[in-house]
Amino acid sequence: MRLAVSLVLAAGAAYAFSFAADLLLGGLIGVYPGTAFLPAVAWSVLSTIALLAARAVSRGSAWLSLPYVAFGVLAALGGAVGSHPHDFAVAGLMFLHAYLLWRAAPPCLCRGARFKTKLLRILASQSANTGSTHPSKGSPVSGSSRPLYMP
Repeated sequence: MRLAVSLVLAAGAAYAFSFAADLLLGGLIGVYPGTAFLPAVAWSVLSTIALLAARAVSRGSAWLSLPYVAFGVLAALGGAVGSHPHDFAVAGLMFLHAYLLWRAAPPCLCRGARFKTKLLRILASQSANTGSTHPSKGSPVSGSSRPLYMP
């Protein structure tokens, strides 16, 4: 549930960011009038607020980069078939933002040292309760002084 809410918030943030980037880049190259910069600031603020809310709900999940990739693909398609070539630059900014969000996310618990330690404790307690041996070592786990084998 938490991930679903954060993805909805991240989709809103990506939508607002794409508007801000489009207005900013379109204003810089002359596609839009010079007054397009004020709405770009407003969309940037909305994007920042929605992204901070999404990160707070999901605790910084790497999945938050997915809506940015989706809107980046849409911007690239819009640049390919539309009359605004600056949409390719918008797509590039969307992909860059997605990459930075992905890199900023904390590592998955399943890859961290805490997960391996917790898994080893669970395996050791299960082996001690059943009296089984460790599959790769052949010695009883509960009486062994050697650490469990973890590939």
